[in-house]
Amino acid sequence: MAEAYPDMLTGLMHYRTMIEDLVEVVGHIKAWIGAEVEKRNAITVNHLLQSSVDQVAAKDDKVFEGLKNPETRAAFIVWLRKEVDPKVGALTAENMEKFWLAYNATGLLNFAKEAAQKVAAPPSPTRKRAAGDGSSSRAGAPETPKEKSLLERMTEDRLGPEA
Repeated sequence: MAEAYPDMLTGLMHYRTMIEDLVEVVGHIKAWIGAEVEKRNAITVNHLLQSSVDQVAAKDDKVFEGLKNPETRAAFIVWLRKEVDPKVGALTAENMEKFWLAYNATGLLNFAKEAAQKVAAPPSPTRKRAAGDGSSSRAGAPETPKEKSLLERMTEDRLGPEA
C-alpha cells in the first residue's frame, strides 16, 4: 500500500499527527477550564461563608461578640473547615450560630458556671450585724433516752422492728 499510494499514507500520517497535537491542546484547555471553575467555586463558597459569619457577628448578643475579632474569626473558620467541613448548603446563618456555639462550648460552659456561682452566692453583708451577749442560736433539747432517735425510727420503718 505504501508503494501504491505514497501520498495518501503521507497525508494520513500528517492527519494523525495533527489529531494527536489537537488532543494535547484540548487536554490543556480542559485542565485550564477545570482550574478556573474550581477557583470560581472556591470564591463563591468563601463569599457565602463570610456573609453567613457576618450575619451572625452582626447580632447584638454577647455570645457572638468574638466573631467581630479578626483573629478569633480566622481561627473559627480554620476550625470549621478542618473539624466540621460543612457542605455548601449548610453555610447559612442559622448553622453558623450552631457551629459557633460548638466552637465555644467550653468557654460558654465556663461562663454559665461563673454566672450560676454569682447568682447562687449570697451577697456579703455590707455592715456588721449586732451581736448579743448569748450564743447566736438556741441549743436544741436533747432526745430522751426512752425516745428513739430519728435514724432508729427510720430504720424500723424500712426494715421492721428488731427481733
